[in-house]
Amino acid sequence: MSDTTRIGARDADPFAPPAPARAEREPLTRQARTTDAGRQLLRCFPRWLTALDHLRWTALVRLAHDEPVDPNDGDAWSSRDQHAHAILRRHGITRVAPTRLTLQAIGRLIDGQAAADRAAGLDWTRVTVPAHELDAPLARAHEQLPIDLDDPRVWCRRPDQRAALARRRGLPEHQIDDLSRWALEQPDAFDAEDLRCWRIASPTWLRLAEHRLPAVARVERPVGVLVVPAVTAAGWQLTPVLSLDAIRLLAALGATLGRDLTTATLPAGAADELLERVNPHTLHAGPRECLDSGGQLAEELGRALGRPVRAGVARDKRDRWGRLLVRRTSYTARNSAQHDELSLRVVTFPGRDFPQRRLGSAPLTDRFGQASAAMDLGEAMQAAVERGLPLLLSSEAAGHLKDTVRVGRMKGRPGMLTITSADAVSAVTRRVVAEQAIAELRALQRADAHVTVDAGARQALRMVRARPLTDDPILLGRQQQMAALKVVGSGVDASQVGTGKLVTTARALAQRAAVTGRLRALVIAEGRLLGQWHDELTGGAPGRGLPPLAPNVDVLTVSDRGSIAGQIRAFDRRLGQRPGVVLAANSVLDRHPSDLQAIPWHCSWPTRRFATSTRPGSTAITRRRARSTSTRRSRRTGAARLITPRR
Repeated sequence: MSDTTRIGARDADPFAPPAPARAEREPLTRQARTTDAGRQLLRCFPRWLTALDHLRWTALVRLAHDEPVDPNDGDAWSSRDQHAHAILRRHGITRVAPTRLTLQAIGRLIDGQAAADRAAGLDWTRVTVPAHELDAPLARAHEQLPIDLDDPRVWCRRPDQRAALARRRGLPEHQIDDLSRWALEQPDAFDAEDLRCWRIASPTWLRLAEHRLPAVARVERPVGVLVVPAVTAAGWQLTPVLSLDAIRLLAALGATLGRDLTTATLPAGAADELLERVNPHTLHAGPRECLDSGGQLAEELGRALGRPVRAGVARDKRDRWGRLLVRRTSYTARNSAQHDELSLRVVTFPGRDFPQRRLGSAPLTDRFGQASAAMDLGEAMQAAVERGLPLLLSSEAAGHLKDTVRVGRMKGRPGMLTITSADAVSAVTRRVVAEQAIAELRALQRADAHVTVDAGARQALRMVRARPLTDDPILLGRQQQMAALKVVGSGVDASQVGTGKLVTTARALAQRAAVTGRLRALVIAEGRLLGQWHDELTGGAPGRGLPPLAPNVDVLTVSDRGSIAGQIRAFDRRLGQRPGVVLAANSVLDRHPSDLQAIPWHCSWPTRRFATSTRPGSTAITRRRARSTSTRRSRRTGAARLITPRR
């Protein structure tokens, strides 16, 4: 076996003896440079002397045997990043590492260069002699890079994204780091006069805020909450930070603000002005015990600020929740001068009215805080508004609400909606009942406002506008309204025993089957009631003069003696396009919850102990034990709960 052949043999045969990589690659590379195929490939990289060092063994062997190698072939390069690096080199770009580009950008770069080579008439399947005949088509193929490096979306890292947007917009170098995340994600919407486009507390943002917002004389609430996108789930979160007024005041006092908006450092000489313009009841020093001891707190603050401080125990719950921790630090400069500084940090002390889950926290003993639970944007802002806390919008939240009125449904408060409108840095949220929201939405529509209503709010509005099923021959009185609500919405039917919960639920099923193609519904009930459900759905109760409640649906009662998932799938196949209802016992939900997810359900009714949740287009069923007072009442009364239907 020759040397050149043996070097490439290991790629084809994993059991071949290994070749000394460095010792034998160099002569192979020298041999490849002397062939016409090697000169043809190197014509793409006239200034890249080490191009062959990035090829795979098999590609080097082919060049050494004077066989053509396609530079657009991913298998010719040692990695996908090396392939992208080669394309950048073809265009004379030497200072961009492919690892700084997104995977989507690398894919577009590779595909675009291959298309450009084909359009230029380059045929890499044959060897062109002499190689300089490729100069003209190569020049056409290298006229434009397949991706725009001035587009922030092709870069992975924030500094590169900011530099790209600055090049596109012609911004000076000192403003590159001031660009906001929203501006990087929406480069076409960039406006130099819009506060959303600049990072909060950056020099450019502070300069714009000084011209557009009223002056700050005194700060009563230096700690507020910032609305940011949730990290691990869909929605938004709150995190404690410096309030808008505190940010502007500290900047005016010469403070250096941290990028996380929770810390600030200002000269020790500004202590007097800090005490005059900031509510002293929001300042903190020393351990947590100082929170309830005015004398100890005053002593600790006097030691940190270097002057006597009149500080008492905070009376306002907001002052007790969010505080500024003050510490004095000193350092020696290069010229041996001693400098004293005041370090400020946001700390919170959660309580019953200010829970960590709703507002986030900034512990006294931990430098890093914790965000709140993920929630709807309107709900997040309402959590701050109803407690009287200063609200600050991140650039993403401000961009999300730009020129838009958003209507959301409040969690845990049935029938309550939030209407949220925002300016550049803050937002206003109003809480209204669903009946009042209809008139306000009509007024916004007449004003040509851009209104966005989320899924939960749409369902609540549909329930408000639902009309009783007065033409139903079976339902009586209040049952007509209850059945209409079950058709369009969700909730808990906590009616008393004997008021017809089974009847209204069955008629709601019949109505849904009449308007929903291929309806699939699931009813969870006690095992002893499944027979009654089956009989009254299909045959009624002749002894009581009750006709069939849902004659237009087929019914299956699940048996726990066989495969539950198999029974449901077989029933679904037999139905075809006809509507069907599956009856299952509570014990089946207890022991085989995953089997009930065999098919997606349009809606599901648990009729006693448990609640189920069916998300649109999914088969997820979640068992939850009812713990609230209303749910305990539903246990006693056998209440039926209607879960959100799939549209």
